[in-house]
Amino acid sequence: MNEILESYFSNVLINLYLIYALISFTISFFFVLLPLNRLRKDWKLTRKDGKFKELRELFRNSKSYKENSKKVRNYLIFEALVALLPLIVVLVGRLILGYPNVYTSWENKLLVFALLLIILCTINLKESIDFKNSISPWLEKNQRWYHLNKKRNPTFIYSMLSITNISRNQLKKISELEIDEHIESEELDFKPMRLTDLDNKVDPSAVIENLGMIGNKVKDTITNLYISGKSLTKDLAISGNQIIEDKIDEKISENVEHYTNVSEERWKSAVFNTFRILLPVFVMYIL
Repeated sequence: MNEILESYFSNVLINLYLIYALISFTISFFFVLLPLNRLRKDWKLTRKDGKFKELRELFRNSKSYKENSKKVRNYLIFEALVALLPLIVVLVGRLILGYPNVYTSWENKLLVFALLLIILCTINLKESIDFKNSISPWLEKNQRWYHLNKKRNPTFIYSMLSITNISRNQLKKISELEIDEHIESEELDFKPMRLTDLDNKVDPSAVIENLGMIGNKVKDTITNLYISGKSLTKDLAISGNQIIEDKIDEKISENVEHYTNVSEERWKSAVFNTFRILLPVFVMYIL
């Protein structure tokens, strides 16, 4: 065991870098990973009793689902490459340059390396704290009932989402109604109700037949009014559902474009992050 420890931890230079890596991970764990996990739970982005199904259906029903999915996929590929690039460079450098110089005891020039690592830890700590502060308003524990921002409250947003889905489902059912054809009524052809050969007396059979024609006409008119109202309701439901779909699709597309757009600042951040990771490794090899 002592031989293994000495072989792997005998180089002070490597030990300093391992301490730096451990401290950096600890900072990221407490100020980035834990708040993100808390945010995930608050916003019910979990598989058990979560909102994945509702959100997935919402996105899939949008017209630009395929286009937005492609943008998200390309963005994730970009971020994965940015994250892996420093590791790839380090591995390639390790294969080309070999093992760094061995320092079995403390030397003054190692102070430069230690100071560099302290500076990098400080930068990492500041960025991690800034990240935690940026998502803190979205956590339920930091939201107060007397100062509630509805846009940051998951209960309110998911309630509105449920109401929207119910309304859209109702509009969809109405838009699928079967509309009957209008009834074509015959023109009224009243029969004479007075008998000319019997001193102008009323003909009961003619009265009954005429009243029957009037009743059928009224019935057909009411039926056609009902069909027209049903057809108008269906048209309004189709238009309303289309307006809602267009608005939701527009908001989803705007947010996808906003968050997946690789801006100039994102490129600068990626370059700086890569440089920050490679710098201590580069210094290790020149000491």
